[in-house]
Amino acid sequence: MKTSRLITVAAVFVLAGTPAGAQFRRGLPPSATEISLFPVVPPAILLPAGSFHVEVENRSSAPERLVPRLAEAITTQMSRNDRMLAAADSNGQMRVVVTLTNWTHARRQGTRYVSELRQIGSQTVMDGDGNTKPEPVFDYGRNKPNVVDNVTANVRIEVRRGTDVLADETARVTYQSDRLVEEGAPTMAEIEDALIERAAQKSAALVTPAREPVKVLLARTDEVDRLNALAVNGWWAEWRAALQERPSHPVAKHDAFRLHNLAVAL
Repeated sequence: MKTSRLITVAAVFVLAGTPAGAQFRRGLPPSATEISLFPVVPPAILLPAGSFHVEVENRSSAPERLVPRLAEAITTQMSRNDRMLAAADSNGQMRVVVTLTNWTHARRQGTRYVSELRQIGSQTVMDGDGNTKPEPVFDYGRNKPNVVDNVTANVRIEVRRGTDVLADETARVTYQSDRLVEEGAPTMAEIEDALIERAAQKSAALVTPAREPVKVLLARTDEVDRLNALAVNGWWAEWRAALQERPSHPVAKHDAFRLHNLAVAL
């Protein structure tokens, strides 16, 4: 069962890597049909069922005010990821010791090209009859000042049960923002919120099952395109059944479109 699922997932990702143009055939509109899936991502180590308690240590330049917030965020994320785990106080069966080992924030100012249509003047032109008339002159883009923020945090996660260390993993979290000066640079509060959320998700994903969104292109042919609406609307069982009931195409390369969507449905 596990091997079959791995083969199916591998097939989905191989086919999803095909260029978008390959999913279209003559007679179909030139637009992609894309859906979001949330497959379970296995952790580096699966914790045994029981209670746990999260402790955060700060050995970086991160503000100390982030420590209790990160502990709460990781606790919440682990509980959501695995219902067999229960958050407890400091006498929990397992201690999850999280250490912030690095926190760097670099901000730089520069320029970024922005496409925009704007009239910058007019000019006089002459038509074929020798008549002159004004004609607008347009600018199609220009460089505008921007602010770029790059933030990195390194997190070490140790899971201890008594004197035994069940897991010792590390995660690297990054955040990047590129905003025009006219839009306003992100505040430190926004940056810290983003880093805490990502650090909690990555940390919890190392020791508990997690779900990460993956966008998958659906194959489109005259035979299967009408069924894609079932997937777009989340009718997974009906979509899978319809694809399984549809007869195989006599030409193998044409039936590959149906098989691709069936792999996604499974």
